[in-house]
Amino acid sequence: MSMQLVPITIQVDLECALLAFQIRDAQQELMRLQRELAPLETAFGLFEQKVASQSAGITAERNRLRKRCLQIEHYTNRLHARLLADPDGHLSDIFTPNELRAIGELFGIDVPEEWFGTESRTTTSAGAWEWADDPQLEQPAETLPHDDMDELRTLYRQLAKAFHPDLASDTEEHLFRAEMMLRINHAWHTHDLQAMRDLHSGSRQLLDIGTNRTRVWQLQQLRRDLEQIMQRCTGARTRLQSLRRSRTRALWYDSALANAAIARHLRKLEAEIAQLQERESLATEEFRQAFGQYAARS
Repeated sequence: MSMQLVPITIQVDLECALLAFQIRDAQQELMRLQRELAPLETAFGLFEQKVASQSAGITAERNRLRKRCLQIEHYTNRLHARLLADPDGHLSDIFTPNELRAIGELFGIDVPEEWFGTESRTTTSAGAWEWADDPQLEQPAETLPHDDMDELRTLYRQLAKAFHPDLASDTEEHLFRAEMMLRINHAWHTHDLQAMRDLHSGSRQLLDIGTNRTRVWQLQQLRRDLEQIMQRCTGARTRLQSLRRSRTRALWYDSALANAAIARHLRKLEAEIAQLQERESLATEEFRQAFGQYAARS
């Protein structure tokens, strides 16, 4: 009675099959989470859009005033520091010409022309860049003796024939062969005989690896795919939990509650704008006084 030979599936194939099942299950879980997320995301997005549309103008005004106050206070602090450090005006100007122009436009101040010194411009002489064209800086390939050059040429031809990308059986092997050809070509163009010898001595082993590594690469890719899907599932669960626990969730579905909350938000912004306007007025007056003292220095 003859014995029928049964092919034994290697460990890589078994793990690939297991990963494929795990990926399928993870994809189904991700789809389930996305179905639960969809209505919550829609409701939250509509509420957020409503808040943004009704408060866009007043929010922009609040931000503009806040930025203006910070800028004025920054200029004033610099003036006070310079007045303390250089009361007689012996040091250089504190503001650049561009800053002086900006200040003049900001406050309607007529900045004297004599305040604008000659702006320093960094120039580079033509000779400063002559090194860029120096041929000695290029690294030409080292000239090899005749016998070494013949050996290099022979090894190059053998390796190029062995690792030609057209001999690949699939995309992964094609990428491997193309990578090897880059290394071979680099050794050829730089006349690196030792590197070419090393590539040649390990060529058989490299070819075996290149031929058999396709399944290994597939295994690695499946692992990466599973990890990415699991990360997406984790992110979806976190997002789902956040939306469900949101303190504003009731407002997403009740227009009356939403309008009342938006009205409170707008009143808060209006109060903040009033405070910023007062802050701007005080900061402007303080700046004018400091700037006047700075301009009056001897």
